[in-house]
Parts: sequence; C-alpha cells; structure tokens
Amino acid sequence: MKMNLAKITALSVLFTIILSIHGIDSLVQCIASQNQFELISYSYKSSAGTSSIYPGSKNVELNVIVQSLIEEDIIISAACLQLPEGFTISRGSSQCSPPYTSNGTTYVIIKQGDIIAFKYRFDVESTISPGKYYANITVYYHKDGSEQHQIIDGIEIYVDHYPELYIDVIDWYWSPDAYPGSQNIYLYIVLKNVGDSAIVQAEGVAKLQSDIFIPSNIRFGIPSLNKYATTSISLGPLSISPNALSDISYRVELVINATMRTDDNVIYNSKVTKSFSITLSPAPLINLAVLDYGFESTRIVEDTIQTQFYITIVNKDFKTVRSITAYFTILSSESSFINRTKNAVNIYRQILNYGDIATLRSPPMIIGTTDRVDIELKLIIFGEDNGAEFWSENIYHFTVAVNKPYINLIITDVYWFDGEIYPGSENARLAVILENYDVINVEDVIALIELPSNFYPNIIRLNRY
Repeated sequence: MKMNLAKITALSVLFTIILSIHGIDSLVQCIASQNQFELISYSYKSSAGTSSIYPGSKNVELNVIVQSLIEEDIIISAACLQLPEGFTISRGSSQCSPPYTSNGTTYVIIKQGDIIAFKYRFDVESTISPGKYYANITVYYHKDGSEQHQIIDGIEIYVDHYPELYIDVIDWYWSPDAYPGSQNIYLYIVLKNVGDSAIVQAEGVAKLQSDIFIPSNIRFGIPSLNKYATTSISLGPLSISPNALSDISYRVELVINATMRTDDNVIYNSKVTKSFSITLSPAPLINLAVLDYGFESTRIVEDTIQTQFYITIVNKDFKTVRSITAYFTILSSESSFINRTKNAVNIYRQILNYGDIATLRSPPMIIGTTDRVDIELKLIIFGEDNGAEFWSENIYHFTVAVNKPYINLIITDVYWFDGEIYPGSENARLAVILENYDVINVEDVIALIELPSNFYPNIIRLNRY
C-alpha cells in the first residue's frame, strides 16, 4: 500500500513538471484540438454564378457552413481561410470572415447547435493545372474569457478543365447552285456554338477534295459567337471540276483555332476539327427543241460528196446557253465524213437565250450506196441558270432517207431553127430545150427523138448543143 502511494506521488510530480515546461498555452491548444465545431457543408460558385471554375477564374464565392458543438455560449471573432498554392484572396475581400446567420446578419453570441456561415472570395491563378485542391478554415472564438481556435479541414475545390470548343454544322448550301463544272460559286456553312464557352474570335482552314475543288484549302474567320448562337461563313469563289459527280458526297474538314471566354470571363484558346459532307446538284437539262434537220443538198442521193448535215434548234428553256460542243457520229457503215472517219466535232459559241434559234452543221460528208443515213448528235452544253454555270448533255438521233440517183430533165421549149416549116420542106433543123431540175450536174446528153412516119428521118439522134 505504501508502495502504490509512492507511485501516485511520483506521477503527480511528473505531471506538474510537464505543465511547468509547456505552459498554459499548450494546455489551451490541447483543449482546442477537440472538435468544438462540425463542418456541415460548403459550396463555391464562379462570379457568373456557375458551379464550374477554371484556371484564371476570379471572385469565386466560397460559403462554409459549420455547427457549434460547445455547450457554453461563445463569441466567434472570425474564421480565416487557408488556400492551397495557386489560389489567392480576391482583391477587396478578406482572408477572415465573421460568423453569419442564415439570414445574412452577423452573430453576437453563439449557442450550442447554432449553424454558422463564413463567406470568402478567392482567385484562381491561370498557371495552375485542373484538378482537386484542399482548403481549410481556422475558427477563432472566446470561451470562458480565453481565446481558442479550431482548424476545420475537408474543403475540396475542384478546378475544371477549360470547356472544349464544340461547333456543329447545322446547315450548308451553295450560292449560286453548284454543278459539275461550275465556276465562281460559294459554299455557305451555318455553324452553331454548342459548347459551354463563348467564342471571342476564331480563324480556320476549310479543306476540300483537291481533285474536285479549286482552291481546295480556304481560310475563313468566325466573328464573336455566344453560346448556342449561330453564324454562317462563306467559302469561295470555288471552281468545280467537270469530272465531279452529283451522286456522291464530298468531305469537307474545318480546322478551327478559337479564342474562348468562359461564363466568368476567363480567356483561353481551343482548337477543333469538324468534318461534314456536301453534294453537288445534277446538271440541269436544257430544252433545245429541234425545228428542222437534214442535209444541205436539195436532194440527197447515193454517192453524194461534200454535203453537210444540219440541225436547227430553238432554246425553249429559261436557262442561257453559253456555248455548244457538237459531237457528230455517223452510225451507217456506208457513209463517212470527208476524212473517212465516223466522228467529227464542231464548236458553236453563239449565246442562246429563251426563244433564240441556231443552226448546227457537221463537217462535209460522203454518202455511200445506201437508202438511209443514221446520225447520232451529242451536244455538250455550257449553260447558266441564275448565275450558276454548268455543263449539260443532250443526245439526239436522226435518220435521213437517201434516194437513188436519177435525172430530172424537163422539156421547156421546142422550135424550128429556120423559121416556119411547111409540107415538103427539106433540111429543116429542130431545137429541143431541156432544163435540169435535179441536184446532179449533167455532163453529157444523147437524145433519141422519134417523129411521125411522114418525117424523114423519123428517128433522130441528138447530142447536147
């Protein structure tokens, strides 16, 4: 029993020595280390009132809600915010906040269970990386006439990545309309900003298929564009290859570099590549009606040389014909062009508006021994419709009858050279006048004239006079 009492006395002496060494301040800290306050919640929002903050955000509002667990009435002088590196208190704001009630007034006396709010504003440096950061507050309060404090941890601040640049192509159209072979046309693209930041300004390059569009790389600019707003850009003037097809899609790639602005006015840069497809309109047909066709010769017969096939057309369309390239093809085996080929081309640069008439002629032809000539005519038309240029194609087939050659000689007059002739006259000379009503030239004529039996001779052989 004496031994135990000695141990107790020794411990009391040791405890007294510890108190004398550390002093009263250590004792206060030991008491304050107990949880006198409980973190209920916290929230922060940007200067725009949004929950997202970014590198460079300023005047971020932070509200911390705690509850007093102290049984006695206390007075809180302030709660001071300790921010991580890369965060600073906003200009005009304080690092320490008085205690606020739920209605925004400040507390005088705080009782057990009271809910207390502390309010701060801070800035995020633009150099920090997106991610999670931790802050705490130190609550300074008076209890039993002495100042005490408690550090409250558990405040997480998440710095978001900058919103990406999101642009949708909501429409596109040609002006004027685009056809294979069109020139000096513009591609209009309607863009919509569907991202979470406004576009301050942007520049880009549109990349088109190089063997179809000239030029294939075109620079463009985008003006200031708020969230969910639309704008249109124009690419051109463009020329389209005549080899382009209207029944396939062509890819367009937009590479855009933009200066962006968040809701809380943080400026940053972003880049996006957007692809979409475009098509061309099929070349319109032009109504060129045939008024007449045939050969230049009055009457075409076998073995005719140097005749020309012609076609007379009228423009019955409101589209304008700028030029026509005519491809003549002789389908009949016995006939050919003068150079012994079956194909020939002529170009006509006559402009044909609505109602205008034109005659197209082939090169000279040779008509063989046949009763018909079949000809295919393909017209490659360079036209224009409301400013849109295009190439169109019309194909026609013709059959022209070929006659057998014959001589159409008409007796136009008969008379005696020697004046009047009477019964018994001798050595009378008879003149017969023939006229050639045919397209064939008569080189020589031998005629047999049969007279009544009382003429002598009554059969006469005549040469051309």
